Parts: sequence; C-alpha cells; structure tokens
Amino acid sequence: MPPLFKYDDYDQCRAIYKRNFTYCVVDVQLFEGSNSSLWRQIEDFSRDRRCHFRHDKIKRGICLNEHLDVGFKGTFVNKMMRNRTKNEEKLVQKVIFDDLLASYGLKSDQKVKFCMTDETEKARMSFDLFDILFTFIIVSILTIIIVGTVSKNIQTTKTALKYFQIFSLPHNVKRLFENRSSETAFIDAIRVNAEQIVILVHIRVLFAEIGMENPLTMECEAHQPYTSVFASFVILLQNFFLLSGFLSFYKNAKKIIVDQKSLTKMDFLEMIVKRVVRLLPLMTLMMFFNATLATKISSGPILNDILDQEKEFCRKNWWTNILFLNNLLRSDEPCLQQTWHVAVEMQMFVMELLVLIIINKWKNLSSLVLTSTFVLTNIFQVLFLYGNGLIGIYLADLDAQRTTFRFEENYQKMHINPLTNTNGYVIGMIVAYVQLKLIKNGKNLNENWVFKKWNSIFLISFVPVGFYSYVMYFHRIQHPSIVFPILSTLSRNLCVLPAATVILQMFNSSKTDENPGVMKLFNDCYIFKPLSKINYGIYIVHVPVLLFVIAATTSSLVKYGSMVDILMHLYPFAVLATTLTAAICFVTFEMPTISAFKLLYYSTSKKEV
Repeated sequence: MPPLFKYDDYDQCRAIYKRNFTYCVVDVQLFEGSNSSLWRQIEDFSRDRRCHFRHDKIKRGICLNEHLDVGFKGTFVNKMMRNRTKNEEKLVQKVIFDDLLASYGLKSDQKVKFCMTDETEKARMSFDLFDILFTFIIVSILTIIIVGTVSKNIQTTKTALKYFQIFSLPHNVKRLFENRSSETAFIDAIRVNAEQIVILVHIRVLFAEIGMENPLTMECEAHQPYTSVFASFVILLQNFFLLSGFLSFYKNAKKIIVDQKSLTKMDFLEMIVKRVVRLLPLMTLMMFFNATLATKISSGPILNDILDQEKEFCRKNWWTNILFLNNLLRSDEPCLQQTWHVAVEMQMFVMELLVLIIINKWKNLSSLVLTSTFVLTNIFQVLFLYGNGLIGIYLADLDAQRTTFRFEENYQKMHINPLTNTNGYVIGMIVAYVQLKLIKNGKNLNENWVFKKWNSIFLISFVPVGFYSYVMYFHRIQHPSIVFPILSTLSRNLCVLPAATVILQMFNSSKTDENPGVMKLFNDCYIFKPLSKINYGIYIVHVPVLLFVIAATTSSLVKYGSMVDILMHLYPFAVLATTLTAAICFVTFEMPTISAFKLLYYSTSKKEV
C-alpha cells in the first residue's frame, strides 16, 4: 500500500532551490486503477475503522522543483504560486497522479492544502495589526515585571505602585513554591497525576495528526485488549469533573451547610467573578498566542499545516472561548481544542449556582435538591443518548485522530456535550455535601463500619466500566437500544466512585490517624504543592507545547508510535517542557493577574487583603 504519510525533505528543498523553492502539502484520495488487487487490499484493510487508518486517504508533502524540468524551476512555478491559478492545481495533480499511477497502479484525486515559497515564508514572518498588538501586550507585561521586581522593596502607600509590585518575579516565584495549608490540599496529588494521563493520551492523538513513518505500529497496538482499557480513559474524564464539583461546592456551600448562614447576592457575584478571573486570563493569552506569534516560530510543512489552521480558527472563533461556549458553537473549528473541558466546567458551575440558590433559600431541602439533581441529570442523559442513537461512550476511530476528532458526530454530540458530562460534577457536589454534613455534626466517616467495608472493595466499581469499554471497543453497535445509554450512564457514575471514596477517606483521616498510610504520605509530598498551582496552566499550554516538542525530537514524521516508545522517548521531555512553560506563565501572568484582581476587589470593598 502507498505510505499513509510521505514528505519530501523540506529543509533540503529550501537549501537547494533557495528563493525559487516551492513546497506543497496535499491531501490525496485514492481510487481503483489498473492494480485492482491492491485496491481491494486497501479497501479491506481500511474497513476496520476502529483499529485501522483509512489508507485510501493519504497525505503528501512534495518539493515541486524536484519534479519539474530545469526550465520551470524559476519563473514558471513561482509565478503560478503567486497568482494561485488553476494551473497550480493541475501541476500538483499531475505530479502526484503520475507518481501513484506509475508506482502503485492507483488513480487519485488531490487537494492542495497550501504551498510554501520564499514569498509565503517572508509573508509569514511579517506582522499585521493583531501580531503587533499581541507583541505590545507581551512587551508591556515584561516591562511591568521588571518595574515590579525592581520596586518590590520600596515601601509605599501608592496604589499604582502596588499594582506594579504584584508582578515582582521573586515574589511570585516564592508564591509558587510556598506551602500553604488547606483542608483540601490532599487532592493536589490526585489532580497532578491525573493531568499526566491527559498528556499521555494527547501525545498519542497528536502522532496521528502530525504523521508517522510507520502507522502500522499504532494499528497493530489498536488490536490489543489493553488498548480497550486505554480507550476507557475517556470515561475516566468524569473524575476531573468530580474533583471540580467537589472543590467548588465544598467551598461555596460551606457557609450554608456548616455555618447555617445565607449567601448574599454579592457572594454569588463574587463566586462568578473569581471563577472567570481564574480561568479566562491564561486561556485568552494562549489563545491569542496561537492566533499571532505561534506560526512565526514554527518551521516546516507539518507544523505550519497544524498551526496555520489553529491561527485561522482562533482569529475567527476566539469569542466562543471567551463566552465558554466553544464546546457548543463552532466546535468543528476549535481554538485551543482542549479547552472544551473548561467550557463544560463553566456550564456545570452555572448548574451548581442554581443548586446553591435553591438550598440557600430552603436549607432543609439540601438533600432533596442534590438527589433530584443527580436523578434528573442521569435521566436527561439517557434520553439524550437514546434520542440521538448514541451508545454513550466515545471510542474514537483511529482515523479520526488525524483530524483530532473534529468531524466526528459522536465527538460533537457526546464527548464534549455538557449533558453527557454531568455525572462526575454532580457526584462531586454530593460528596462535598456529605463531607460538610459530617463536619457540621462532628462525625468521622472512617469510623462507620459500612464505609470501612466499602474501603476494602471500592475498586471493584472499575470492573463493569472496564468490561463495558472492552465490549464497546471491539463490537460496533449500529442501532443501540436504550440498554446501552443506560449502561454507559451507569458506567460514568461507577467510574468516579473510587476517587470519591479516596476523597472521603483522606478527608476524614487527615486529623485522626496517628500513623498515616502510604496514600496519605504520598498525597502530602511537597512536590505536589507547586505542581498543583500550575496544573491548570499545564492543561492550557500542553497541546501547543507538545507540538513543538514532537517537532523538535523528530526530523519530519514521527518515527515511533507504540505506548512504550512514547513513555521512553517523548513523555519525559513533554512533561518537562509543559511544566516549565506553565510555571513561567504562572509567575509572569497567572499569579499577578489573580493578585491584581484581589487588590482591586478588596480595596473597592474596603476589605483587608
């Protein structure tokens, strides 16, 4: 079969042909030609969409100069590329069509994604208004950091200088590494380690988008039983929502449930503003970086292909991210695609606010309200899945990774939809409520004999989740009955029970056990304190950083693709690069922004910081 990905050497093309070079990236659709046996092989192999790529859709990067006569290398080719006429399309089509027909006996149709010439690369490095504006913002931030660092030791009562001092680099580095006690500090280790699984999964997805020299490695691995377990990590995303729901509801509802006081309108407004200030600034910074400077530090056809598309999407659809609606509006053209999770969390937060408003007015109905929320969200989820003919668990086809799932109907309707992601968040709210009631009544759950028994078997809840994922992975269900949405909804609930159990276990053992167990000692490790502070930053920056890391560690196409290769050759560099990038963003932008908001808010409210 023709290689799935094949790129001529871009650096060599540019070095040899200098100002006259022309390099094009082309999507190719294969058709049956004179070699009918090869075509049948391609069709049969590509039919297994779950475990195989579509080998009738291939990608080529060609140095056009190498395929043309000497007389055409200069004026003819570059003139066509400048004018973008139909002749350019015909030229590329002829080169690839003739090559595939002669080498494999296959016909083809070609779509030129873009061409790179000396002129286009110079244009790439030029600055438009958006580039200049973002560069000005970055320079301004760096200037403020310098002024704030120099003036930090100056004692002043001037508010303006205090805002500058907030950006002091030594001060924010100290804030990053300081160890502040908190009731929920034990969750830091869970969050940090869970984030590493996300990075691991996204590395594998990016391999298919970038392209591999030997995609058969990934295709063979897709047939292995353990791959279904790896795929079930999609369901385990609910654990992230569990942590968010627990932490948010525990903090926001404590005044209502433990102190038996009522929240004011200002309290609710403060919740919303703090949430937005925590999530939006860094996401906006990274979003506009992708829309401006990212393409200027990229090199080569593969990175340019991905980052040019990201630039286009961010410039067109940035407002969907600002409104936290990027999972619902224009999600097939995403800017910072991974931030669909942030949008869903914000939408879950709105649901939490509605619950808080109700229990704030009718405190005695707290249990009923939370139980009703759990039941209703599960019913809506089952009906939604059944009504749309969905099995309820998103197990993506391998070929869908080439476009990072953007055109997958199941991805759009199910994976990033708030209706199918309520389970973890709602259970997190319920766990927080249970813990707050325990605190109010002065009880310790670890002394309950039922909970003690459950602690010895709670991991069993993973068994039906793993079994369901295995069955769904290897057996494609065309017309699912209502049984499958019910089972998938049940699986989403079951998969968060172990984490919920650990949270309650750790919360109730933090002050009572004289001899802490291994889990508590692990969770109390100091390293997780600073890492937890940059955990959100890691999530925001990790995809662009991973792209540059993969590009830096491979000359062109990815030379490996198995999980072992990823763990040995790439993952350590990826973790180091994302952590350092997130840490830099934290001390230079994220922490100063939060501190500036606190200074402004509390000075306006006449409160002490």
